[in-house]
Amino acid sequence: MKTYISLLICGLCCLLGSTTTQGQNYQNINDSLQQMLSTTIIGKDRVDLLNEISYNFRRTSPENVLHFAKKAESIAHKINYQKGLCIAYKNMGIAYYKLGKPINLTSNYYQLAISIAEEIGDYYTQAACNNNIALLYNQSLDYNTALKYYLKGIEIFDQHFEEGNRLKALMLANVSSCFFQLKDNDRALAYGERANSIARKYDLQSILSMYLDDLAQVYTEINEFEKSEQLLQEARVLQKRFGDHQSYLQTVKTLVDLRLKMEDLKDSKFLINDAINLAKANEFNPLIPGLYNVLGKVFFFENQYDSTLYYCNKAYESAVASEDMPDQKNALEILSSTYHKKGQYQKAYELFYSYHVIQDSMQNAQKFAETSRLESAYQNRVNNQKIEFLQQEKAIQKSRISLLWVLCFVALSFLLLIFYFFYKNKKSNKIIQQKNKELEKYISSNMQLENFAYIASHDLKTPLRTIVSFTQLLRRKMKHNLGEAESDYLNHIITGAKEMTVLIEDLLSYAMIEKKKLRLEQFEVEPLIKVLLSEIDLYIKEQQAHIFLNIQVENMVGDSILIKHVLQNLLTNAIKFTQDGQTPKVWISAYEQKGKWLFQVRDNGIGIDKEFHEKIFLIFKRLNNKLDYDGSGIGLAICKKVIDLHQGAIWLDSEKGKGSTFSFTIPMVKIAAAPQDKEQLSKAFA
Repeated sequence: MKTYISLLICGLCCLLGSTTTQGQNYQNINDSLQQMLSTTIIGKDRVDLLNEISYNFRRTSPENVLHFAKKAESIAHKINYQKGLCIAYKNMGIAYYKLGKPINLTSNYYQLAISIAEEIGDYYTQAACNNNIALLYNQSLDYNTALKYYLKGIEIFDQHFEEGNRLKALMLANVSSCFFQLKDNDRALAYGERANSIARKYDLQSILSMYLDDLAQVYTEINEFEKSEQLLQEARVLQKRFGDHQSYLQTVKTLVDLRLKMEDLKDSKFLINDAINLAKANEFNPLIPGLYNVLGKVFFFENQYDSTLYYCNKAYESAVASEDMPDQKNALEILSSTYHKKGQYQKAYELFYSYHVIQDSMQNAQKFAETSRLESAYQNRVNNQKIEFLQQEKAIQKSRISLLWVLCFVALSFLLLIFYFFYKNKKSNKIIQQKNKELEKYISSNMQLENFAYIASHDLKTPLRTIVSFTQLLRRKMKHNLGEAESDYLNHIITGAKEMTVLIEDLLSYAMIEKKKLRLEQFEVEPLIKVLLSEIDLYIKEQQAHIFLNIQVENMVGDSILIKHVLQNLLTNAIKFTQDGQTPKVWISAYEQKGKWLFQVRDNGIGIDKEFHEKIFLIFKRLNNKLDYDGSGIGLAICKKVIDLHQGAIWLDSEKGKGSTFSFTIPMVKIAAAPQDKEQLSKAFA
């Protein structure tokens, strides 16, 4: 049965390529795939099918791409199916790109897919993700870096695949588009015709559907209008056959641009309005500003200036919302020309100035991308040097551990001899007992915490890192010979060792807080909190959290590093402990109240029963299942120690299911001396 299902999936996958040329469109294929999904397909087969459905929606509905990719990811995680997880991450990247989400979020999923693809030898996905990352650099106007990723993907294909693969043709077409943006029409035409030639030779009509309009743009730019019109009409026929909404929208825009150059508008307004409605219905948000701009150009050509202003203003608003600088620039250029035609020269001048500001910003963005690329190369060299240093440190540490074992053995032997001697000499038993009690008291009162901290930081973490490293090495070397059970065992070893490392580090932090001397200084509160938010910005965006600030304290006195650590613990907990399906919201406040600085971190999370309000600040006290919420149970204990060192107080107000508010106070210190007077600052909390 499983083999039969796999064959069915493979057959439908072929429909995405060759059989679409016989009349199958994306909707027909999705209907067939979803009908299969309703049957009793389980395990890897179901993941593969969900991924195929997700990918097939890429030209019609980005929301559905994301919906089915998340389903595939969830099942793949549960059954540890790396291939399925790899494709799901790639499809999630595609969805976020087409929905116009932040570049960092989109790129993160492509990089996750590449890392898994490299581990399992999936060259096709490696090439596809390099292509998709290049599209992100296109979007940020860094065309040179985009070309690097496109060509890297093509190189992978040249090494591992035949020429007639659709993805290679697609990447060649993308290289053509990239050269077109760089105003290199000769190379754009060469790569575009090469992609066109492969697509026609191997009957890859879905590629022709997607990229004939790009090739037509090049012909329009070199004033070969007849050739451009021919390609665009052919593209429209293919796009309607396949139900390829995204490509159809781009083709309509290119066609109307061509007709504007030819001064023959025909049914252009109808085509553009129909395209705008289609883009809105299928949430192709990044394409909407360009369509509005083209419609504005049509009305400008017909001297209908009020309509031009209306649609170009809508284009500008949409482009600002999606951070689309090229379409912002195009809208401002048309608006400026329109106000000039209407005789409103001051308004025309203001918009023309804004147009040049954005043009300069785009040029600066390209310069910044080049600077970032150079900085990244430098950082790679620095990181390599750090790795070499750490490897040397690791070798030295191993030698130290071996020496430590030898010394321990010698010390143990010496102690045994001492005990044997005193056992023979009964007169000395009383002295031995007295010394042992004194030694135990000294160790328990003064040395246990310090010795444990030293062992935790130097001797416990190193063996754990060794366990993780050699387990990962074993998994890579034996990956083709391991079954699912053995692979699970290795994953459990790695996970457990990593959790132990985190626990040791947190426990060390807790132990060291007790001995830490406060580094008191006068600092500004709001900038400190904004630095904290920037440091955990990626985590906030991943969780889609909303942070609200109400800071009514300008300056305060305390250890700024420890205060920021407390706020970070409380903020990340507030985001983490959120009910499923709920958007995390966190309110951070700071006031002056009765001679104290009062800070509050309030959330809309899962809340805590009143019976645990005191216990929650105890070390290792966890109120939730470890599988549901990660952490060591030490964070709030550290927060309490920090506040105690400042002679303040920390407490909790919360009800189960109604969110939580963590509050803490720091005594207000008024000093006459300058902030650099460290002696007076040190006496402030005495």
